[in-house]
Amino acid sequence: YQLLKYQLGTVTGKYIREHNINGKDVIFYRFTHPMNSIHYYANQQIPGDSTAFVPGKYLITSPEGIAALEGKYNYDIVQQGDYFKASELTPEFLNPKTRDKALMKYYLVRLK
Repeated sequence: YQLLKYQLGTVTGKYIREHNINGKDVIFYRFTHPMNSIHYYANQQIPGDSTAFVPGKYLITSPEGIAALEGKYNYDIVQQGDYFKASELTPEFLNPKTRDKALMKYYLVRLK
């Protein structure tokens, strides 16, 4: 299995690096998943703790975060997908027939 494609820090970190996004512009919003590898793959430190929701900032968030943004902020979803903490493998995740039940959704949005 290509497990790293489900590691959120890997996927979003690469996106941040490939699109030259300043790590200081990335905020973790209503998102508690550990993002230990994001710094490595982004090739920079991602503090992720700002509360300055201003145009140009990027939010890594959950479905709950998207729901909370609705009607309050204008944004574009620049990346979205499913993730799973591959260091905590479960039979449900390893089985392709049940994998969807184990996956969680994430969104990388850019505030307008």
